[in-house]
Amino acid sequence: MASYEKRGSTWRYRISLGKDAKTGKYKYISNSGFKRKSDAKHHAEMVERQLRTGDYIAPSTSTFKQVANDWLKQYANEVKVSSVRAREKAIHHAIERFNNKPIQTINKHDYQRFVNDISAQYSKNYIDSIIASTNMIFKYAYDMKLIRILPSEGIKRPKKKVSVEELEDTEIHKKFLEKDELFQFLE
Repeated sequence: MASYEKRGSTWRYRISLGKDAKTGKYKYISNSGFKRKSDAKHHAEMVERQLRTGDYIAPSTSTFKQVANDWLKQYANEVKVSSVRAREKAIHHAIERFNNKPIQTINKHDYQRFVNDISAQYSKNYIDSIIASTNMIFKYAYDMKLIRILPSEGIKRPKKKVSVEELEDTEIHKKFLEKDELFQFLE
């Protein structure tokens, strides 16, 4: 059950989580800055509903880099050294982009922009490796209840447009005959 309090011109709520088993101290969830009591009440009810259903994710300051390093340590226990090296190389680009940004603040829009940016720079297979590795990090964060939703769901990978000149330069073009060349060959 939440309690409400007016502090100055704003309202705050405080929800008791009971005693912590380790410390023996009471734990609380609180939030403030609501202009009306009804706003605070609405938000507190939403948090209480999430607590009952097990969907509540506590605010965290874990950065993308910290979570990526934790995931890499976990991943290293399950696979060969060569696989770890390949993933390290692939996630370097994501760490470079999201580095010290809290993982809870990375949204689908940020991730889509990242995918679009790397798509212009690298080959399709390497892009697939970067995206797969980054998706594993987000899945790990989701499983550890650090994030509520996966920003990697529903991401669209841009398709590279091949020009006519590039098509004509490919080896496959040389394996086919034009119509007049085909008639000459069949004679």
